[in-house]
Amino acid sequence: MKSKALEVADKHKNELELSTKMVEVLKREKKELSARLKTKTDSAAVLSSRINALRDEINEKQAQLRCYELNNKKLLEQVKDNQHRILTLDTDLAIARKDLEVFKNTVASMAKAQDEAQTLASQDGHLKQKLEEMADELLSVKKAKEKAEEDAALKEKMLQKKMEEVVKLEMAVNSSSWLKEKARMEEEISDLQRQLRDATDALECRQTTSTDSRHREERQQLLEETHSLRQQLKKLVTGKASSSKASSEEVVELKRRLEEDEKEISELKEKVRRYRMQKVNGIQYVDELKEKIAKGEKEMNEMKQKLSTVTDQLRKANEARAELERMYKENKPTKSTITSTAAKKRSEDVKPLNEEPECKQQ
Repeated sequence: MKSKALEVADKHKNELELSTKMVEVLKREKKELSARLKTKTDSAAVLSSRINALRDEINEKQAQLRCYELNNKKLLEQVKDNQHRILTLDTDLAIARKDLEVFKNTVASMAKAQDEAQTLASQDGHLKQKLEEMADELLSVKKAKEKAEEDAALKEKMLQKKMEEVVKLEMAVNSSSWLKEKARMEEEISDLQRQLRDATDALECRQTTSTDSRHREERQQLLEETHSLRQQLKKLVTGKASSSKASSEEVVELKRRLEEDEKEISELKEKVRRYRMQKVNGIQYVDELKEKIAKGEKEMNEMKQKLSTVTDQLRKANEARAELERMYKENKPTKSTITSTAAKKRSEDVKPLNEEPECKQQ
């Protein structure tokens, strides 16, 4: 009985020692777990502060992102406005090109009008010269006709006088002085024939010695008129009125044509002046359009640069936001794991001493 009691006592003693050792081991584990829990709690606090800082930074980045989005929206509206302005400028450019084509056609027609004006001016000069020549010829013809008419009138008067004298002599044929008058008349007729012959010889001599063809023709014409004066007297007298009338009508017609040419030249000069003014105005309009187009292109390039800059900033902000969200997702399960581990340790501390810890069972 004593040996059994001793065995039971030894067995209880061994169990007590084992329990004591286990309690000491559990105390050491408890201290270690408490230290680890404290460390985890500190790290959780640090992570919480870091997460709060990251949240603040995320909020700040979100505010910046909203600002960037607003700026981007404004820039997109400006881009739309610039595109609308570009379309307007393209329309103005197309209109300007059409105006330029019209202006080129106008310049071509103006050059053609200038050529026509020069041609008309040369024709006008030629017509003026021709008119002057015809006026000179008409004047010379008038002088020649007047001289021929004077000579014819003089010859006619002389012939009429001689005829009257012949009639008187015939009436006084039985007169005693008829023979004397007849002799005197024969002498006068011979003198006149001699004068006429001398004049004819002088004209022929001048005709042979002259080198001017026109002068020779005029002298030949005067010579022929002298020979045929009696036959053409009535014809010259009747042709005087018709020739003078025709010459005056020709002069009036030439003057009228000259006035019409001068009027047309003045109209062409006025057209040339208007074309030049249109040319100057067209060049100024094209220069203004070019300046507007260059200014619009410059503004468009500036807006494109601003848009590219804002796009880069927005891309960087999106990248930073994604990085922050990734870090936040990585840190979130760590906090939940720490909380669950601390709860398990607190439940283990409440367990009875004779129950083995969960780590030993595992």
